[in-house]
Amino acid sequence: SGKTFRLNDRVVRVIGVAQNVKYRTIGEDPEPHIYIAYEQNYEPSMTVLVRTKGNPALLLESVQREVRSIRPDIQGFFARTLDQHTSFAMLPARLAAWLSGILGSIALMLSIMGIYGTVGYSVAMRTREIGIRLALGAKPSQILKWILNQGVIIVGIGLAAGLLLSFVVTQLLSKFLYGINASDLPTFFGVLVVLTVAGIVACYFPARRALRIDPASALRNE
Repeated sequence: SGKTFRLNDRVVRVIGVAQNVKYRTIGEDPEPHIYIAYEQNYEPSMTVLVRTKGNPALLLESVQREVRSIRPDIQGFFARTLDQHTSFAMLPARLAAWLSGILGSIALMLSIMGIYGTVGYSVAMRTREIGIRLALGAKPSQILKWILNQGVIIVGIGLAAGLLLSFVVTQLLSKFLYGINASDLPTFFGVLVVLTVAGIVACYFPARRALRIDPASALRNE
């Protein structure tokens, strides 16, 4: 503060230092900006910011009235709250979030169907083996555990690969994320739990179907 520097064709004095800010878009990196008094740098258009501790929507009419009292001839003055102003800027991000959520839900359903089909096909191919195990005295709970273990291994491999890939992708998409960290651990943990439960459920029903196999019928069919 107190130092001077040349700006265009004049010398200006620094009276304070402000932190870097985002000026044009929400996704840009904060950059340094220079703030000049309105009387020293007149512009035909300007933005007035009003800070309040209450509900800003209740003060819009008061702000408009005060500005009109200062300049009755002012044209094109629109009073909006910060949420109203940023909601339009956030519209593309919100649409992308909704679209990503829909596509993610579709992908989750497809993955559940894929796991269900894979485990179901494996059970069908091992009908004779399951029949032999049951004929030799294997308990239904053992058969269920055996099939579930094989399905859980498939789910575990997919989750591990997806988790590693997600860490790489989130770092690339960090500039498009607002309000959350690219490495948000609760989010990763929540998604991991949902996918794990979905995978186990997809494995459970084909495994339950294997318990209804009649050992004698399975051996005769082979």
